Amino acid sequence: EQRGRTLSDPRWQVVGEDGSRLSYADYPAYRALRSGRAETALLGVEHPTGERRWLQVKAQPIAEAGELRYVVVSFSDVTAAHETQERLGREAHFRRTLLEVVTAS
Repeated sequence: EQRGRTLSDPRWQVVGEDGSRLSYADYPAYRALRSGRAETALLGVEHPTGERRWLQVKAQPIAEAGELRYVVVSFSDVTAAHETQERLGREAHFRRTLLEVVTAS
């Protein structure tokens, strides 16, 4: 559904790894243009229905005749891996908490 749209499309909300809304200046493409270096980020893209997909975004600046002209951006949907990592983190926290309760008795 994102094909042919930009991340600045108001129907989509873009959040950083911590879940806070991302400003356009923090998008990897803009950071790559400012720094002149490749930039990578994990971004959450929220569909108007509330569904969130996690994207690994890589932005590579391209120079022509020594001048920065373009940024090529690639997106990889990493939602399944991100959700698995989140679940494993919650399970590990639960196990640590349970162990603390059991050993404190």
